[in-house]
Amino acid sequence: MATDPARLTTPERTPEDADSALRPKSLDEFIGQQGARENLRIFIAGNLPMKTQITPVMIMGQLEQYRYAEATAIAVVMLVASFVLLLAINLLQRWTTRRMAM
Repeated sequence: MATDPARLTTPERTPEDADSALRPKSLDEFIGQQGARENLRIFIAGNLPMKTQITPVMIMGQLEQYRYAEATAIAVVMLVASFVLLLAINLLQRWTTRRMAM
């Protein structure tokens, strides 16, 4: 069951939308920086219901369900992964600099 990306960023109107004339119909109608809109589009499309979740949505879901330990665990794992990645990049950069100096 594939979800159409356009459906995620351009939802259909419902009769309950009293102020639908004021709301943008799609992300393209928002006023703002193009880069920020593209990032928001990726953020929304990257979270397919019941299939995938990006980390911020996963953490917020845990917090909304008062599962503070799980939210903290996810955040700590991401923090450790970030530090490991930064360390690897630093070591690679140092190795490359030494190689170029020879």
